[in-house]
Amino acid sequence: MKTILRILLYASIALMPLAAVADDGIATLRAQAEAGDAQAQCRLGFYYYSNNAFDDAFKWYQLAAIADNAEAQFYMAILCRQGLGTPKSDDLAAFWAEKSAMNGNHEGEFDLGLCYEYAKGKPKDYAEAVKWYRKAAEQGNAQALCRLAHCYEHGYGVNTDPQEAVKIYQKAAELGNPAAQWSLGHFYRYGMYVDKNVEKAIEYYKKAALQGSQQALYELKQLGIVVSEGAEKDYAEILENILQRAKQGDAASQEELGGCYLIGKGVKQDYSEAVKWFTKAAGQGNASAQCHLGQCYIYGWGVKQDSETAVYWWSKAAEQGYARAQYNLGACYYNGDGVKQDTEKALELITKAAEQGDKDAINALKNKYINR
Repeated sequence: MKTILRILLYASIALMPLAAVADDGIATLRAQAEAGDAQAQCRLGFYYYSNNAFDDAFKWYQLAAIADNAEAQFYMAILCRQGLGTPKSDDLAAFWAEKSAMNGNHEGEFDLGLCYEYAKGKPKDYAEAVKWYRKAAEQGNAQALCRLAHCYEHGYGVNTDPQEAVKIYQKAAELGNPAAQWSLGHFYRYGMYVDKNVEKAIEYYKKAALQGSQQALYELKQLGIVVSEGAEKDYAEILENILQRAKQGDAASQEELGGCYLIGKGVKQDYSEAVKWFTKAAGQGNASAQCHLGQCYIYGWGVKQDSETAVYWWSKAAEQGYARAQYNLGACYYNGDGVKQDTEKALELITKAAEQGDKDAINALKNKYINR
């Protein structure tokens, strides 16, 4: 049973309509940009970005960013982090995210929060992460709301307050954030922090699934909810969007795509492809991908079976407070599988997982047995 909190590691780019560029005419827009108009430079940067001409996109975004255009500064953070049109650099990504945030751009504020939470170009500092998530959330940034709720749920940078977390998740869900919708579905399904209500759980899972949440689709399948033919067609389009974002380096999309290949949702089941995409996302710090990758190594799905490597990835995810990874890692310590046996460490990890509602962890503590 998976108790995964979706982690959106990098900001999804809020794309401005291509028509906004086309209507002006590229020649006119370029002339304005060359004349030093920072907004035109930013729009021209987007035009090239949307056409995968990343060298040109970087050129124009950089000019606009230097001119203190907050939106361009945010995009510079994305380009630097993903290595599009420029070598990858977490330090430069954090530099531009901070510039954008200081100029009040909510996407920059959110991105800067991620830099602090995951030590990407900034020292790991949950209090600073919460500070910037809160600023972005106050401007209605749904992803920032979701991360802020996650911090309240687990006590990262703030005192643990599950009830406050639920309230914030609800705000994010109302704004259409699929991770928040999945989290609320999970809470209602298992009666975590709220009264158990399977109907409400299904309602939230469906909302998340319509936006391509692989985990929500999985939960619906576990509950016996049949996906309609129309929804399958919609999902094919969603899957194509996930693939494109994954290719551009978006960690959340890479994790989603890995999940698709793992269970054969929308694609032919292929463990090797699942491992490929989980590895890409895990390398960027995505806890869900790290947990899945651990499973692939422990069972030999798409890779040679390797308990020590499984322990490595579960440790990475467990450090981020990921309940399923905490339970799996605890089982490894209990059984001496891939790591030196340590029953005290096992109990510590499994207790942490149980406190987050992991049913296997709860049962293991009650029945005094552990089974991965």
